[in-house]
Amino acid sequence: MLQPSRSYDHAGIVDGKWVLGVSRKDRISRVALLTLRHRLALVESGLPLAAQHAAEDVEHVHRLRVATRRAVAAVKMYRELLPRKRVKKLLSQLKEIRQAAGKARDLDVLLRDTAAAHRLGDDDAIFQRLMVSRREAQEPILAIYDRLRHRGSLSRQIDRVLARLERRTRRRRGDDVRFGQWARGRLSASLKRFFAAEPDDWQDAQALHRFRIRGKQLRYAMELLAGAFPKKLREQLYPQVETLQEKLGEINDHFAAIARFESWQRNAASSEDRERFEQLLQARRATVQQAQRQFVCWWEGVRRRELRRSFRALLKA
Repeated sequence: MLQPSRSYDHAGIVDGKWVLGVSRKDRISRVALLTLRHRLALVESGLPLAAQHAAEDVEHVHRLRVATRRAVAAVKMYRELLPRKRVKKLLSQLKEIRQAAGKARDLDVLLRDTAAAHRLGDDDAIFQRLMVSRREAQEPILAIYDRLRHRGSLSRQIDRVLARLERRTRRRRGDDVRFGQWARGRLSASLKRFFAAEPDDWQDAQALHRFRIRGKQLRYAMELLAGAFPKKLREQLYPQVETLQEKLGEINDHFAAIARFESWQRNAASSEDRERFEQLLQARRATVQQAQRQFVCWWEGVRRRELRRSFRALLKA
């Protein structure tokens, strides 16, 4: 069974999200080792649950996608400390898991929202089509799990990457800088990318998507770097970024649903089916337009200015 066999000291990790229990004076190699041990262990333990028990609890798939995203963010954050070839292989495996879990999770959300909004029964043709798509999306997760379990390749890659990092922590290196100094530069760079991605046209779905991705990257960077900053980052700034992500994620879900229903409508076998999809599309388009308007009002008021000002003050402290 693909589960982490390593005995890890998880001191400093809180609820799978925050990397705490570290200080600004710590060497980045120590923080990296602590972080990657935990982040990668969550992927290893979450993959069997998502592969084998999703029918019992769809949240297993959601948790795997989140765990994999956070693991990828951590590996990329500390990439300069890790063996190049090993990291490339590990990131490839994590990306494969994330994409498979993402497709399944998107369908879980679509099923939940569509069934609730339109009161679709289990015998409804659209509901049945969504269920078939969801079952098909489960197959890649199971295939990845079976392949990695038999070959042990994910565990092997993780072991090799962490072993190299463990050796590094035992040696004193001139480029092993203090966490506080290093974290400040990383957060500053993430903030610049985030604000630079703000769309000129809020009706541009692709631009909104890019802004959402930058916001997600900022959120994960904040989780990883929190130990180098005052509590204000976690208690005041992070909830605002989290809310932004939730609002943009809702808009993205609507656009994804519209794209899927448009594709199904084009390939519908009967005029009755095309009409059903048109009803779904009209409802989704109205909902996404309202969500966009609400987001712009929320963001373009004092929220954007205050967030930028608060981050600037944090970095100067």
